Amino acid sequence: MLVKNHLVSCSDMDGNCSMSIIALLNMCEDAITEHMGSFGLDGLTVKQKHNILLVFTKNKIEIGYLPPWLTNLTVNAWISKITPYKLFLNCSIMNSDIMVAQSKTEVVGIDMFNYKLKKVYEYGVVDSLNEENELDINYDIIKMLECKDLVCKRCVKATNIDYINHTNNVEYIRFILDTMSLKDIKKIKSIEMIYSKQSFINDELSIYKTIDIDFNQFRIEKNNETINITKIKFGE
Repeated sequence: MLVKNHLVSCSDMDGNCSMSIIALLNMCEDAITEHMGSFGLDGLTVKQKHNILLVFTKNKIEIGYLPPWLTNLTVNAWISKITPYKLFLNCSIMNSDIMVAQSKTEVVGIDMFNYKLKKVYEYGVVDSLNEENELDINYDIIKMLECKDLVCKRCVKATNIDYINHTNNVEYIRFILDTMSLKDIKKIKSIEMIYSKQSFINDELSIYKTIDIDFNQFRIEKNNETINITKIKFGE
């Protein structure tokens, strides 16, 4: 298990004068990537050694609260489950014994040339790699709700691209949060994402929205094909 400390910095803050959701998501992604890197299983190494892309297929973050500036946080990251084709990664962010956020991420390997799924042992996962306790985070069944309302169009730019040369997972959430008010962002308690396809620099994306009683659901399309579904739940 990776354990590291983080002091909430000025650049972590948002317009609500608390840690931003984007900063939390980046912290989780950085922690699980660093942990996987200790086994040579980070996305950059796997791409260079095996010509395989490690991509998120599902990700869910639950938010306890958004801490203020200069709060000391403890970040933990670990592998919670290994199946023939998937890795499940957990991350928790704590302020002493208070839960700030926790996440569960599903990762698969895709061949760079034929885009077929690869088994985990094909990119270096070995039997001696230990699974640790899984957080009690359940993926909701996200139905393809009829998201009719076009709320935003975005063109993927160079700053949205990561080292795999596709749009970074967190950038989709940034696009979605940009359609919301600071007041609504402050009430977010969970974000669940399903990624079905990738997007790349200069791709034109359309973002559609459906509002339900206690959640909003967004669908991101590229060339009239769904590439991402995101469900955001709110609380007080």
